[in-house]
Amino acid sequence: MKKNRNWIIVFVVLAVLGVLAVGMNLAYNSTEPLTLEKLNAARDLWAQKRPPNYDLKIIFSKTYSSSDGTTGTVLDKFAVEVRAGKVTGFTINGKEPEPLLDEKGQRKLAEEQAQKESYDIAGLFDSIEELMERDRRDHRTTYILGRFANKTDGHLVRFTRQFQGRREQHIQVELTTAKE
Repeated sequence: MKKNRNWIIVFVVLAVLGVLAVGMNLAYNSTEPLTLEKLNAARDLWAQKRPPNYDLKIIFSKTYSSSDGTTGTVLDKFAVEVRAGKVTGFTINGKEPEPLLDEKGQRKLAEEQAQKESYDIAGLFDSIEELMERDRRDHRTTYILGRFANKTDGHLVRFTRQFQGRREQHIQVELTTAKE
């Protein structure tokens, strides 16, 4: 009587497929870490080819853990309207942001505009560079992934920052060119 050993072939094929899947994931991710050079190349392309009128939808998530052991994720959705290169509309989670006031209760219009512009693509580039510099200065080992629309205008598409094996920050950007 001959023994059926087809099950060995099945397990060998599964093992090979598993190794391939892990290997492809490692190879793909090892070529993707964001460097300052890649960030600056995207920034330069954006400076050259940015559209004058566009709308941004930005989803920003950040994980946290407090001293009492609770953890969670904060999720904010930003909508930014840019016309003639200037931020003309800005909402956070569908609402206008709270006005910035000085000690006398007067609005700080210049600071409000600067805050809004920090959510434009150029402002996002600056924020990412600041994070990278702070990690370097504090000797934090982080894994940073950045994707840009390299074939069109260099705008940020996705940004992920991981620290100690967990995703700490994630930004997803959708840009729509507007007429006007």
